[in-house]
Amino acid sequence: MAITVGVAGCSSESVAVGAAGSEAVSSAVATTTSTALSPRDEAVAAAKKTYEQYTLVANDVAHGGGSDTAALDDVAVGEALLAQKNIAKLLSEKKYRGVGDIEVVSMEAVKVNLKTDPDTYTVPEVILNVCEDQSNIDAVNEAGKSVRGADSPDYRQAKISVSYYPDRGGVDGWFVNSDRDTGTEKC
Repeated sequence: MAITVGVAGCSSESVAVGAAGSEAVSSAVATTTSTALSPRDEAVAAAKKTYEQYTLVANDVAHGGGSDTAALDDVAVGEALLAQKNIAKLLSEKKYRGVGDIEVVSMEAVKVNLKTDPDTYTVPEVILNVCEDQSNIDAVNEAGKSVRGADSPDYRQAKISVSYYPDRGGVDGWFVNSDRDTGTEKC
């Protein structure tokens, strides 16, 4: 949840991702047929689904005041996991909790790498550019009073790295690996 609390920030987003498929109607009989996706499109769809789950979990952790972070291990690794756990620790220590949810205004895959090389620790990765509307989020103290800084931006742009580690679980093997702010312009 991207809330400015003093000097700390939180990041979380949500976005709906549709399932692949198409419906064909012939002679008043409806049948469902599946549209095969390319490996690239499958990776992008999986990355978006993973990002959606990541944001739902991050919202839940913030709404709970950062007290339970176990579900973060199922959606994040690396710096994204560390950042979310640090945000949760801050919320818990200050006895703050997040309210509201971020709305993802746009999300676009800008890079897809499907290569795997155990020798160089290369795993499949999708990079997403995301823009969020954060105007409906806040952090509140124990008394329910807002602690969101007056200078907190209403919008956040971020570059999200989603990586594939099939042996670790995650969302069909995918995890958010990094979540880096890139701007605060309106989208």
